Amino acid sequence: MGAACCKFDGLVGVPGEHTVPEAIAALSSVTLEAGSDPERTFPSLFESLAVAGFSEFPWKEGDKVALEWVNLALKRAWPDLKGMLERKFKKNMAYQIREALPSWTEGHVSLDKFVIGDTPPTVSMVRSVAANEGIRVLLSAVVDSGIDAELSVGPIKLGVEKIKMFGDVAIEVSPLFPESPVAGAVNVFLTDSPSLQYQWTGLAKIAQLPLIKRAVRSAIDNFIASQYVYPNSFQKLVADEAELKTRKSLGGNVHPLGVLLIESMSAKGLESNDWKLSLTGIRRSCDPYLRFTLGAQERTTSTVKGTADPKWPEDEAYELVVYDKQQVLKCEVYDDDWMNEDDFLGQVKPQDVGQALASETDRYLYGEVTYLKQRVAAAQDPRQGTVKYKCTMLEPCADSATSSVLVVAKFFHVFLPRGVAESVQVRLRVGERVSVTPERLTPTGDVKSRADSLSTDMLRVIHNGHRKGMPVDTLAELTGLSRAVIAQVIKSGKTIASLAARVPLEALLAVPMKCGALVSATFQLELLNQNQDVIGSISVPGSEVALLWPLPESPSNSRQYALTSPQGYGIDLVANVVYAGVR
Repeated sequence: MGAACCKFDGLVGVPGEHTVPEAIAALSSVTLEAGSDPERTFPSLFESLAVAGFSEFPWKEGDKVALEWVNLALKRAWPDLKGMLERKFKKNMAYQIREALPSWTEGHVSLDKFVIGDTPPTVSMVRSVAANEGIRVLLSAVVDSGIDAELSVGPIKLGVEKIKMFGDVAIEVSPLFPESPVAGAVNVFLTDSPSLQYQWTGLAKIAQLPLIKRAVRSAIDNFIASQYVYPNSFQKLVADEAELKTRKSLGGNVHPLGVLLIESMSAKGLESNDWKLSLTGIRRSCDPYLRFTLGAQERTTSTVKGTADPKWPEDEAYELVVYDKQQVLKCEVYDDDWMNEDDFLGQVKPQDVGQALASETDRYLYGEVTYLKQRVAAAQDPRQGTVKYKCTMLEPCADSATSSVLVVAKFFHVFLPRGVAESVQVRLRVGERVSVTPERLTPTGDVKSRADSLSTDMLRVIHNGHRKGMPVDTLAELTGLSRAVIAQVIKSGKTIASLAARVPLEALLAVPMKCGALVSATFQLELLNQNQDVIGSISVPGSEVALLWPLPESPSNSRQYALTSPQGYGIDLVANVVYAGVR
């Protein structure tokens, strides 16, 4: 087998052959074709960057030359990247905002403009570590590019001119090959939910508009979390299926380590901005609640009314799925205010899961947390009061006799007719809980023939009728299709799966719940297209969810769900919906 090879305008790159400065010079010649879609043309760019970057791996923290290389790469790729992000945000944001607003706003919400500024992100730290069958590059980044966004809710217009984001980004290249195309897939994700700062314009700057501003924040937070916060990722396949079939992972194959149980919550001496009338007279008070964030998950406690020293009910507890013990748990305190935007009372200095498990002391509150480098935070602006809570790690097991369970939906791939969707993602509904997998692109091209877009039921009729000896004319009369289409399906001998496009999903959604609630629960799986329209769905009763742990690594033991499509498409979802006990 030969060495990996990739050409940069006269420079042929072989891992280990060129220095980083040479790679930087080579990078200046790497460009995307004008008007091309970066999501579809990035494989060649990723291959080029990978070859150049592998020259002096592993990168160590403080490597100034590597840092220079990464910032140059971002600068050159930013025009195409920001165009891709603008399309994704505009496509999804209006839907997310509508979901966060009351029902009376339905039909009156539109995202009129969303343009990202030209200033590229700035990376302040870079290092690399081994991961799965490849490498993971860790970046501490700040995005301060400016935003020109305008939202209309009926006659009300508000705008955002700035969203500053601080976060840690991981680029995982896995698996690696000893020859071209160098890597099987590239996964890009945020290791934890980023810190976001907003600057409003227009009416939002003058008035509070707490309901709408909260909806916009929630929409942006949910979009980023569902698409890019670990274990979710932007994934781009570089190798073809034949090259990947012997590999265990595409870099996005993660399994939950367990469930973090948060309970015994209380606070003392919180800042009080409200005036309350009591039997002893008028006094300052607040209506506090806590918001916990771990990766893409968020849980909000109940509000304790009229006290600066709240204690939440003993039976109130929250469960968050843990995928990596280095994930960071964040806790923020707010004062509930139904007339204005909720007052921010402070945040606990973020802790990774291991630190949170080891600490049960009072945690001090701060107004701001600045990340100095990967997973290291400096707390600033001390605030009044402390918060206390207890964290316990519940680990999955193959035992059904536990009080809590972890339901896991692992999605491998989906078969659907070519041309019916530009991209797809799966939405899981369980009661009021809603989770969404990252968006995945479908193969390009129009519907090749009428046969390609036949529904699953129609294909079964044709295949079964042919096996029973029915002539083509009879099948055409029975189905209402032309003889040519019937003949094409029979002649090709194609199955439902081979007629359809195969879209790798490589995604996982996990829902912790009480064991007693599992049997009566219904798990609604919905396949969404690029416009967030449901193009296929199926309901999985909790009674049919089997106990299975550990999770299978490959789709060989999975189930193929035939989705019901409002449009009549034939769609099959290959997935596992199982549960494990946690204790």
